[in-house]
Amino acid sequence: MTWYPGWDSLDSVRTWHTVFEISGIAILALLVGAEILAFQYGQRKDELTAIAESSAETKRKSDADAARRTLECCKSALAQPTKR
Repeated sequence: MTWYPGWDSLDSVRTWHTVFEISGIAILALLVGAEILAFQYGQRKDELTAIAESSAETKRKSDADAARRTLECCKSALAQPTKR
């Protein structure tokens, strides 16, 4: 491992050790932060999905009721005797 920078110097090794140790802690903190944000966005996604599904179900029922009323109207119009 002699090609690592400062591998043969005690002061340099101490410095690099500190740099990499602090870097590791910082990266771990970023990972934890990213996981917290992913969890929160996942919860929000579930809430919005439930709202969208509810809205789609309401629209489907409304469309079905409108189609049923139209069909009843057409049936009653066909059932009336024609005038001559």
